[in-house]
Amino acid sequence: MARNIARFRFPVWTVAVSPLEATCRHLQFSAGVFPVLEADRPERWNSYARRLVNELGMAGDLIVLTEGPSPEHPAANHRMEIIDLTRAEP
Repeated sequence: MARNIARFRFPVWTVAVSPLEATCRHLQFSAGVFPVLEADRPERWNSYARRLVNELGMAGDLIVLTEGPSPEHPAANHRMEIIDLTRAEP
């Protein structure tokens, strides 16, 4: 998913979170992708994404969060959520 998004060469980073070290290593060779190794799946992606943006010192007002099936949830649907960083977290 991260590579598919990064190929559009947006002027912003694509942050890819994965529990697999090998995946993060491979993503290091994808232009515009910033891989993050996270052993455990975050319980609340919205909170996690906000915290990660702050920790990495990234600027901007919006996050586009995408998620797809994983080994733990192979039947999950693909989803996309737009998170407005200017609004308080629900």
